[in-house]
Amino acid sequence: MMARFKLIPIALVMAAAFFSSSSALAGTYHFDCVGGSGCSFVLNAGAITYSATEEPVIACSSQTGSGSVTNGSSFGEMSTTVQGCKMTVFGITIQCQSTGAPSGVISFGKFPIHLIHLEPQRTTPGVLYTLPTTTLTCSSFIKIELTGNGLIGDVTESCNTSSTNFHVDFSATQGVQRWRQITTAGTFFDLRYDTEDDQRWGTVGVTANDVLTWTNLVKLTCT
Repeated sequence: MMARFKLIPIALVMAAAFFSSSSALAGTYHFDCVGGSGCSFVLNAGAITYSATEEPVIACSSQTGSGSVTNGSSFGEMSTTVQGCKMTVFGITIQCQSTGAPSGVISFGKFPIHLIHLEPQRTTPGVLYTLPTTTLTCSSFIKIELTGNGLIGDVTESCNTSSTNFHVDFSATQGVQRWRQITTAGTFFDLRYDTEDDQRWGTVGVTANDVLTWTNLVKLTCT
């Protein structure tokens, strides 16, 4: 059995073009930082799953990371590590890990994030993660790669909230992410997969609740 999922940062090019346009500016917000030019944070999350229709689910126990956003900007970067990752195949549970990482650990390198609005009214903040290319191995017989142009999560705090903690929710149904567009228009952002023989392919749904804890007080400013 050889399965392959792909996660390629196509959005690196797409996002650069999109966020340089005037229409993109209407779909973004920014963080105002108190006490410095950079807004730094650490990320912590509980259980996270990667699922696709009629494919085994990769279930992980926790996630940690760190990153920063430029003061007054809608752009930042972060890196994350996901721990305790497992897949059950034919009733057997096996651990999944990225290349060079310990067993059960998926390590994502540094990648860009964009602060976006989910709906046209610009009162529903979200975050677009542009994940880097990542190859996973589950046991010795399943190779996994993912492909896609981005992953969108919902910031649960409201516009103009000031806090040291913000939450980003990712939800999906049958392998399809809840939020897939900026202001519900234009490009659809998805993670996708295909198998080794290209006989099966589709979207990958991610469920997680990321908690961003900031070094300083920050204000979520919608414009």
